[in-house]
Amino acid sequence: MQQSLPDEWEAYLGPKAANVAKLIKAGRANGPIVKEFKRIQAIEGDEAAYTFFKAEADGFHATPYGHCLNSFTVDPCPTHLECFNGCVHLSATDLPENRNNLIVLEGKLRDALELARAKDSGAAGRQNQIRHAEVRLAGIAKILNTAPGDLVFPDGDDLSQRTNSGSVLRGT
Repeated sequence: MQQSLPDEWEAYLGPKAANVAKLIKAGRANGPIVKEFKRIQAIEGDEAAYTFFKAEADGFHATPYGHCLNSFTVDPCPTHLECFNGCVHLSATDLPENRNNLIVLEGKLRDALELARAKDSGAAGRQNQIRHAEVRLAGIAKILNTAPGDLVFPDGDDLSQRTNSGSVLRGT
């Protein structure tokens, strides 16, 4: 179903933000930014909400796995397209390319898991490899079973807010 915005809002937002606003209106994009947009709209009206959204719309990204609506200008993504690892910003899509990418990745992770499990139980890194593959496989299963437009991890972490305090480079 094609969504539209009033002409004045489409012109004000510009092409990218207007397209994202249409996805939101159609219920095909979600996340903390959408929640805040709707909150502002309910309390302060369209003008305040669209002004907020115009500044935040740069965060919309079509990833190989689904939609991400996070303002990377303010909060860079530390997951490097591992969107399926519990991030609250990931919305499922009904795009065949996304589904195919997830199925291919799922197969590769299953193969990696099988290889890791086949290693000697005392092999260095074996448990980490197994845990890594299992967590990602669970996330992929979750996104494959999420309705288009819905958040995959509605109670997930805002991974853009996470800091890596364990870096060996800290304190130098």
